[in-house]
Amino acid sequence: MKQPSLFDQALQIGEIAAADVVVALQHGALLITASSGHTLDWKRRITTASTLPVSQTPRVSSWQAWISALAEDDLSLPVALNRMQEMQLWEQVIRADLSEGSQSLSSIRGLARHACEAWAIMQHYRIPLSELSYGGEEAEALLRWVKQIQELLQKGDLKGRILAADQAELLLPDIDQRIDVSSIIFDGFESFTPQQQAIMQALVHSGVRLQIVAPPQPDDLLPPAVIACPDELAELDHISRRVSDILKQSPQARIALLTSDAISDLLALKRKLTQTLIPASLDNPATAVQAVTMPGERLSDTAMISQLLFVLGLAGAESISFTDFSRLLFLPWLKGYESERLARAELDRLLRQKNRHHISLTSLLESQLVADVPELSAVLSSLMQWKASRQRASEWVKLVHKLLQECGFVPSGFAAELRSNDEIRLMNSFRDALASLICLDAVSEAMSWSRFLSILRSASADAKVRVEVCHPNVMVMPLEQIIGLRFDYIFVAGLEEQAFPMHARTLSLLPLPVQQKYAISMSQATLAFDSSRFIWLQLLAAAPRIEISYVSQRGEQESRLSPFARDAVEHIYVPATVTPTGSLELEFYEDAPALPLLDQEQRGGGTALIKDQSACPFKAFARHRLMIRELGDSTPGIEPSTKGSLLHLALEFIWRRLQTAERLHALDESGCSALIDEAIASAWQLNRAGVPAALREIEARRMHAVLLEWLELERSRPPFQLLSIEKSYRLLLPEQGERQFSVSIKADRIDRDADGRRILIDYKTGARESVSKWIGERIEEPQLPLYAMAAELGEEDAVSYARVRSGEMGFEGLAGEDVGIRGIIPCDGKRNSPDDWGALLLFWRQNLNALAEEFAHGRCDVSPRDEQACRYCGLEAVCRVEESGSVMDAEVSGE
Repeated sequence: MKQPSLFDQALQIGEIAAADVVVALQHGALLITASSGHTLDWKRRITTASTLPVSQTPRVSSWQAWISALAEDDLSLPVALNRMQEMQLWEQVIRADLSEGSQSLSSIRGLARHACEAWAIMQHYRIPLSELSYGGEEAEALLRWVKQIQELLQKGDLKGRILAADQAELLLPDIDQRIDVSSIIFDGFESFTPQQQAIMQALVHSGVRLQIVAPPQPDDLLPPAVIACPDELAELDHISRRVSDILKQSPQARIALLTSDAISDLLALKRKLTQTLIPASLDNPATAVQAVTMPGERLSDTAMISQLLFVLGLAGAESISFTDFSRLLFLPWLKGYESERLARAELDRLLRQKNRHHISLTSLLESQLVADVPELSAVLSSLMQWKASRQRASEWVKLVHKLLQECGFVPSGFAAELRSNDEIRLMNSFRDALASLICLDAVSEAMSWSRFLSILRSASADAKVRVEVCHPNVMVMPLEQIIGLRFDYIFVAGLEEQAFPMHARTLSLLPLPVQQKYAISMSQATLAFDSSRFIWLQLLAAAPRIEISYVSQRGEQESRLSPFARDAVEHIYVPATVTPTGSLELEFYEDAPALPLLDQEQRGGGTALIKDQSACPFKAFARHRLMIRELGDSTPGIEPSTKGSLLHLALEFIWRRLQTAERLHALDESGCSALIDEAIASAWQLNRAGVPAALREIEARRMHAVLLEWLELERSRPPFQLLSIEKSYRLLLPEQGERQFSVSIKADRIDRDADGRRILIDYKTGARESVSKWIGERIEEPQLPLYAMAAELGEEDAVSYARVRSGEMGFEGLAGEDVGIRGIIPCDGKRNSPDDWGALLLFWRQNLNALAEEFAHGRCDVSPRDEQACRYCGLEAVCRVEESGSVMDAEVSGE
């Protein structure tokens, strides 16, 4: 790469004042900037300053655009690959070099980006490949990859192509013959790379006059204002209010909002600007209007395109998880959604009910479940029939477009469902991203579907969404992009010492000693500080009025103002004030009036009705009168409710056979085991749960162990015999009420001991619960109190849960006196038990009747008993409890 001694001479370049640039351009000079944004800004300034009705387009170009234009004009030079082709070539080389399966597609893509950047830097700084030798594992890998790419570019279809970073070196030998100007002006360059210096030296040698726009002098610049804000929200509020005030006075003022590295959440800034500048959009969030010009959302992050990519990810699958299938059912862009949405919702409900956590598409399409969703069936068939054989990129593009038509994302005729303008715009952007992949045919042979889809996802992520902007003259950009730009007002957010001056940033793959040897920008602390100082001077020259803000504490860390701004004029932060308005007459209304049971309204239930009324009146109203149910979750394995049901059925079988403790004691080990096996077989036969054979066998072994452990516990009880099993009761509640409803319950078992006491038992397979849940003001667990009330238990009787759970076997209950069973506590005021069993039975009756009275009279306000009542409720979407702003809600969300 080393050029003749001509290029080792000191570069002779003069200065020109910014005010004289326009005149120079009018006399044929060419202005070259450091970035495309700087180029656009110069063109705007020149066009705005012109007094002519029609003016010639200024000759302004960025360095890279200028180099590319020179190369394209010379038909004898090789054609450069575009960015996507280059990335694909790097990926191919890296994938072939690495061991099979050692890296994922995303990590290979990341390595390709780093390699592409490292090679471009090597060209810009004219670093020979020999510097990579013995530079470590990463450097030697980069060396191999570069050599392999250079070999590929010398043969086959790639012969005659080059990388974009190689263009400048090919232009250098006879660049004087390619230039048609006698004067070139440079602006926005902190320094020039060795490659740029070589080109500029060649231009000087050929007689081209080179000048650089004179940089601003610190003494000529006004110090900015500084505002210290208490926190991030206050900073965003201050900036948005200041921008709003300026726009009210000068609607056309050009305003820049610069963000330092301390500002990581641009969405928060976007929301605050939208709230302040276009508050009307809050009433219509679906409107795709952006308050100011700022970096656009990634195409792949938009709802429509993210769902489209999700559908493509299902192509070729024979079975999918229920989670993915449920998501597919509710995609509004899928063909036939409007006409089938209710039927698809019903299909979702049925599959949840069946606990189908994995869906075989073949079996589903052959069943009657999809009879009411023909359009969905057609989509599923198209996804199943997808051929995932290897294809060239151009063929994949055609196939994807066809599949999207079949799925409904791309309209296929006049009968297609209508799309909004925003959706059409998004779909057109995606089609552009898809079509851009055709160029990969030049660098790649046939590829797999998974690889093509990965490239398509990456292309969608690189594409930015363009939306309508309400104030295009207000721009949000990173601080380092201010170089060379001009505005009327500038606001700098987060200018704190942790973020500015900038920290050194080294390049991946390129050895650090090499970066420091060639003084690559930002590779050392001193170079990073020099870059920061250059940006600071450019900032001061960019606008006559500059306001800098920082926060005293950002997150958990205390912050201080950047040392560059220590001499600025500090202003006091003034919080926003709420302008008082005239008093308004408030109108009050009853949000949840009582809605008593109607005479013709037949409502009833089990213990769940009383339990829900105790937890929250609205919960009982919604579930048992409006019949609202939350959607269940489909989970792998056997549902807990099915496991509980199986144990209940097995225990029912066992005790219908045994009837007494004496018969239990008479069983030997083999007889007990045989009885348990027989009970388990009967339970499976009665339950008829759709469980695979392997899982069924595992659950049967678990049940056998649990039941064996439980029967051992039952052997330790005093003698007893069964009075009833699964006895049904029907209560009319409230007992003395004008409006009554029925509560149907079934007691698992009632025993009688040797002293004639009745012991009502209810099996539980869940976690242990405190007895305190039976005795509160609003009974939290009313099941046993209801059983006691229905069975007319007396002061000598007992009521208890039987906890049939491995490792937690035992009884949990209350009685009037000691019944000789561990876990059933006598009500004697000891061990946190109630003082009087008879009084507790009376309290239960009164409390249960009071809750029933509430339900019958139609109390339906959202009044959760406590924060626990809202857990696992499932009615948040209709009860609006989170909008109430109560302290309890804050506690719930904080847990």
